[in-house]
Amino acid sequence: MEECTIMQFQNAMLHPEECLHSCKGMECDRETLTRTKYFAECRAEHDGKMVMVYAPITPKSMTMIKLANSVLPANSSHVQKLHVVDNEILCVGFDMRLCPMIVEPEGTLLSEALYTHSRERLVHGLDALRSELQRYDVSINHLHPNSIIVDRAYRWHVIRPYYATHGFGNDVEA
Repeated sequence: MEECTIMQFQNAMLHPEECLHSCKGMECDRETLTRTKYFAECRAEHDGKMVMVYAPITPKSMTMIKLANSVLPANSSHVQKLHVVDNEILCVGFDMRLCPMIVEPEGTLLSEALYTHSRERLVHGLDALRSELQRYDVSINHLHPNSIIVDRAYRWHVIRPYYATHGFGNDVEA
């Protein structure tokens, strides 16, 4: 079983020294702790960097990760394969087991960057992201300001790209 519950994820994020294997120094931003359809997630500080972390909470979650990683390019600077840390979360409940955790790159959510970056920088970032998706023939149909981060070099990165599919342009609405 590769999934945990939202409560097990929350416990791991609030007590990383006891429940995480290699990310013991991680500090969770409690306000961002949430549950989506397939994952429990939060923003956290790890090694002085803000990252997005999430864990599978349904049997379909890891299947989605594997499918997305088959579509996502290995060498893109904007849309990257999902980094899965196997056996990272100690899930305690009726039984004890280890669950994977997904860690994504550091950056500021675009929804926050909209207030601090110039219009020119934002337009340039959008154009670069669009070009990268087209170059690798990838569509991510959930693009919005809370699923994109801006790193220190002002590059945009798609987070939560587990809905990625082949075929640029399928995400026109996004």
